[in-house]
Amino acid sequence: MSELAIELSQVTKRFGPKVAVNAVSLAIPRGQVYGLIGPNGAGKTTAFSMMCGFLHPTTGSLKVMGVTPTTPGALKGKLGALPQDAILTAGWEVGELLTYWARLSGLAQPEREAREALEKVGLADAWSTQTQALSHGMAKRTSMAQALMGRPPLVLLDE
Repeated sequence: MSELAIELSQVTKRFGPKVAVNAVSLAIPRGQVYGLIGPNGAGKTTAFSMMCGFLHPTTGSLKVMGVTPTTPGALKGKLGALPQDAILTAGWEVGELLTYWARLSGLAQPEREAREALEKVGLADAWSTQTQALSHGMAKRTSMAQALMGRPPLVLLDE
């Protein structure tokens, strides 16, 4: 097993003539907190999307937790992710929605996972709150709870 959580080697991503990520190489050891910063348009979200397996690199190689992220199912149980534009579906209670997501993820004890994740983000009292009634910050924390369910060894947060 690789000691690296994330490894990019000369990764480039093009969208037609537009180069969004240009020959990026980096190695992040397991157990580290790492921030990828840069100005708007620098390619941070594109890099995040490739690390999550949402996008394929145009060239270069990429490994996350020792696997190629674009291989179907390769990151299951290894990665929790919170995209920058994640939104909560209206018309659900927070606990009900997280439990539903835990079931979709195949977690053995969905309600327990949802409750523990809400506790981790300081929102245990929001279990019965309608998602549309949450403040912006509470909604972000609820989305973070979803990324933490199942206790993945790696969590990627985009903004």
